[in-house]
Amino acid sequence: MVILGSVYVNMGMTVEALEILNNTHEVAKTYQNHSLLERTLSAFGVTHLNMGNFAQAIAAFNEVLEIAKLRKKTDSQFIALYNLGSAYSIQEALETALTYFQEAYAIARHENSHDKQAAVLAVIAGIAVKLKNYDFAREQLLLVESLIQNHNVETSVNFLRTWGYFQRSQGDLVSAIGYMEQAVNLGKARNDWYGTRFSLQELSELYEESGDYQNALRMMRELHQLTLKTNSEQVQARVQTLQALHERKTLQMRSEAAERELTAYKQAEAERREKERLQTTLQHEQEFAQSKQRILTRLNHELRTPLTIVYNSANILSHYFDKLSQN
Repeated sequence: MVILGSVYVNMGMTVEALEILNNTHEVAKTYQNHSLLERTLSAFGVTHLNMGNFAQAIAAFNEVLEIAKLRKKTDSQFIALYNLGSAYSIQEALETALTYFQEAYAIARHENSHDKQAAVLAVIAGIAVKLKNYDFAREQLLLVESLIQNHNVETSVNFLRTWGYFQRSQGDLVSAIGYMEQAVNLGKARNDWYGTRFSLQELSELYEESGDYQNALRMMRELHQLTLKTNSEQVQARVQTLQALHERKTLQMRSEAAERELTAYKQAEAERREKERLQTTLQHEQEFAQSKQRILTRLNHELRTPLTIVYNSANILSHYFDKLSQN
């Protein structure tokens, strides 16, 4: 259910996602399933983040963090801290965001996870650029490059974008455009449409800033086409999902109707059998009563005449008993 809720989140179907996640959350709480609770709350947070409900998102991520700490699950702690950093970063609370990302980086170092380190460092570098702490930003980017070169960490779209963002802040538009072009190409190669869209937007701005309006226009047109394609795919996926939900609901309604019919049939059959049983019982009682009446009538007929004779004889004897001689 959490996976289905996450799919709905990615498709922008936030209402459906929240309904499913609410049900899953109740189940997780009822059965004290902390693993399911963590995943549900994380999905909750992402859903609210996409909806712009930052307070609810932060509350959900903080709850995940507390549960993860109690369970001593560093993976879950890392994700919760990363999500908290992202939530505050979106709100431009950069200092707070930086604190959470640095905590996430500390966990990644403790786990000796080079991929996680590189991902967080690239984000930290981007925040440092926004805070105009350029020396610190450069240090973080060089650390990522070291991880890429020495530990076979894959170059990420966000890392290239951040380098471009940094070079732009230093006034080196040529280098900035070079990095951003690499980010666009890498995003396309990996079907990372989210990263590609941001890279195209920023690349168009860089071309415009450099006075290359032709390429700026080309990037915007490409961004427009990509947005249409992505939206079309999302709409198609939504239609397919809604169709599946409709079919499931139809089957459920048919199943419920069949169950009602079966229940009604069983009830009617039970009533019919009870009626037959009562009729049979009544018939037996009537037959018994008739047999009893016949027996009594016969006894009355067969015994009445002899008893009358005896009765009359007894009366005569009692009346003339004193007049009779002993002989």
